[in-house]
Amino acid sequence: MENFDFNKVSPDEKFEEIEKFISRMQESFVAFGELLSHVKRTNLFKLRGYKSFKEFIEKDYNFASSFASKLIDTYELYLEEMDIDEMIVKQIGFDRLNIIKPFVRDSEIGVAEGWIEDAKELPTPELREKV
Repeated sequence: MENFDFNKVSPDEKFEEIEKFISRMQESFVAFGELLSHVKRTNLFKLRGYKSFKEFIEKDYNFASSFASKLIDTYELYLEEMDIDEMIVKQIGFDRLNIIKPFVRDSEIGVAEGWIEDAKELPTPELREKV
């Protein structure tokens, strides 16, 4: 979206751009979470002289460690621990996965699967209301 002049495009074109951005974000949050998880787990940040992942991510990349932790936790819970298909995780999306994460993390598999089905099917406002 280089040189996108918001004043010269129709509302429909603006809405299309929003959808493109959301799609790119949904595609990348899993890969980003996986990469950050690997860097943290293998202590690669120490190669840059940092003692903690938090210090590394905040100083080298000016990125909130709390957001990095959410990306890592989401990746590790849904893809590694629960072994949910990556396409399903992307379809549900980062926000909805985080909404249900506290209920999924500490639940039996049947309950967790129910929450995941709800996250797949319900729009975000309805999912929040159910939570």
